[in-house]
Amino acid sequence: KGEDGVAETPKEGDPRLQRAVTTIIGSNRLAAEAAVRASEALGYDATVDTLQLQGDTTSAAMLVAGAVRRSLERRGKQRCVIFAGETTVMLPHEAANVKPGKGGRATHLALLVAKELDGVEGWTLLCGATDGQDGPTDAAGALVDGGTMRRSMERGCDIEDAIARCDSYHFFEQEGGLYRTGLTGTNVMDLHVLLLAGQP
Repeated sequence: KGEDGVAETPKEGDPRLQRAVTTIIGSNRLAAEAAVRASEALGYDATVDTLQLQGDTTSAAMLVAGAVRRSLERRGKQRCVIFAGETTVMLPHEAANVKPGKGGRATHLALLVAKELDGVEGWTLLCGATDGQDGPTDAAGALVDGGTMRRSMERGCDIEDAIARCDSYHFFEQEGGLYRTGLTGTNVMDLHVLLLAGQP
């Protein structure tokens, strides 16, 4: 016991752990593999691009956008590419007198990819949090494609403001791309599902 009389966490070699068994029943890898199987059942050629999409969301979005461009160059059968992990959104600095908006990692990543691939046809990307709650919102994420920016302009959305203030939730609420699942009861980071149209 510790000084306050509370039992401490058993350490390696503790006899109480000799019969302990650890079984992983949910993980980012298992979720990504399940997404591959589901995509294959729908007729897609499916692969996992990475299980470690992490770090700054802006950098991660550029990696995803680059993968979309490369995939479209070698278009064949309809394909599904999974990106898994968890990124970090850098909120605007208070000193810059910019009040942060509302959103999370998944919707911010979707917003950045949509801007980068504006007008590019043949792809759709779902960015989502596996727990069904992207940041402090009621949405799991957002769905984007090459027409997202056109639709957003038609509906009066300001993408530059949404990016600067990290206000992706309100952007997609107005544009129509929010993806709501409700709480899922599990959390194994984020899954981003890219669908590529097949060549006729």
